[in-house]
Amino acid sequence: MPPDVLLAIAMTAVADGVVVFDPAERIALVNPRVGALFRFDPDRVMTGMDMADFLGVVGTAVGWSAARIATVVDNHRRWQARQESVDIDHHFDDGTILHINFAPLPGHCAVITYRDVTVERRLTDVVAAQAAQAERFRKEIATVVTETDAAAAEGQAMGRAGEAELELIGRDLGDVVVAAQQSTAAMQDAAQTSAMMAGMIDTVVDQVRHTSSAASGAMAHAHETVALSQGLSDHAGSIGSILDIIRAVARQTSLVALNAAIEAARSGEAGRGFAVVAAEVKTLATQTSDAVARIEPQISAMQIATRDVVAANRAIAHDIADIQARAVIVTDTAHSQNERILAITAAIDETALTARAMTDSVEHLEVRNQRFISLARRIGQQLESVHALTHGLSVATETFQATY
Repeated sequence: MPPDVLLAIAMTAVADGVVVFDPAERIALVNPRVGALFRFDPDRVMTGMDMADFLGVVGTAVGWSAARIATVVDNHRRWQARQESVDIDHHFDDGTILHINFAPLPGHCAVITYRDVTVERRLTDVVAAQAAQAERFRKEIATVVTETDAAAAEGQAMGRAGEAELELIGRDLGDVVVAAQQSTAAMQDAAQTSAMMAGMIDTVVDQVRHTSSAASGAMAHAHETVALSQGLSDHAGSIGSILDIIRAVARQTSLVALNAAIEAARSGEAGRGFAVVAAEVKTLATQTSDAVARIEPQISAMQIATRDVVAANRAIAHDIADIQARAVIVTDTAHSQNERILAITAAIDETALTARAMTDSVEHLEVRNQRFISLARRIGQQLESVHALTHGLSVATETFQATY
């Protein structure tokens, strides 16, 4: 069998894609695996094709842009110019990973091999992830054991501290029982005192009501007195009017007497008797004017006094009305305070009952506290056992980590 046929059969059987370029960067040899790896028809690539054209076919098949294809071509030419071997993993957008090896070939340009390492790389990642997970698991176990051991030790210490605190609470509960009993007695005394105070307030309310009734009567009398005083003031004013009439009559009488004296003088001897009468009338008018002059200040003083009496009576009536209003306010306030005191008394009675119930509850609580102290001691013993177990588990974990 000719060597070319044997080489073609060997290239077809190779699992990797292989492309050999001659010194002019043209394909000298290519196997069908290249087309299968890049998912294009193998007939699109043939011997004699330029390297740039070959990479263009590859780029188009995987969806590269023209700029990216140009970059890939430049990279291959740079590797060829340096005559260096390059190994890279190329990750495609669909998740495929191809390992690309560019190796200079004596007498030729280079040989490029393409190998699908997707499964291999993923298995490597899975193994690494499992190893990391196992390491995290070992660390978590160690952490859990350490924290559990510390928690057990802390719980043991807290159990001892709690036992001591419970003993102190038991002592305090005894003091609370005594205090509750004393509070109950004090509340009972307060309830009795409140009841007595409520009775005293009732008495005060009755007295204020009587005072209010008396003030109402005094108010009525004060109104009557004001009315009488006003009538007296009106009469005093009338008297002043009568004095004005008397004064006018006296002036008129004096004028009549003057006229009579003039006529008597004209009549001569015949009018002498008439002159005597005129003189008497004038004297009477003068006396009347003098009497009015003496009475007028007294009547003025009486009028002033009468007005003062009216004003005083009105002030008294106003004060009595104010006293009556205040008595009503005091009555309402005292009644409200009495209701509050009754409510306070009821609350104190209820509080006393509550205090008695609290005393009983505290006594029961003291009994339960003693039971809880016993339970805390047993828990402390169990925590000591847990601490011993976790310490042994910690030692076993350290041994496991050292071994694996």
